[in-house]
Amino acid sequence: HLRHKHRTRHSKNTRRHREVQTDYISIHERPGFINQRQCIGDWKIDTVIGRTGHSILLTVVDRLSRLTLIKKVVQKDSQEINKGLVALLGAIPKEFVHSITPDHGTEFLHLDEISERLGVTVYWP
Repeated sequence: HLRHKHRTRHSKNTRRHREVQTDYISIHERPGFINQRQCIGDWKIDTVIGRTGHSILLTVVDRLSRLTLIKKVVQKDSQEINKGLVALLGAIPKEFVHSITPDHGTEFLHLDEISERLGVTVYWP
């Protein structure tokens, strides 16, 4: 009885991802200067998937300067995302990388390795 063949409907309030397994620091506990975008070095990360699903881009955006770093990754899993983050944020001087804010995608569930390796704080929305 659906208008579109072979497509199922999902209710609007269901979440298909797993909960964060790392030390959960809420976005509400972020310091005020990060929320007001007063300092360079606080990054928002996300993934963009192509229409066919074969091309996946990892985007890293600085919240103050809007500097955008983009890297193509092979798969949308946590190991490939972590490699991409190390490649992108590892090339930037340490004083310009303070915190990371991901969304609730399953590819970001193992960011504890990144926080240890790069020395950043991860805030979850």
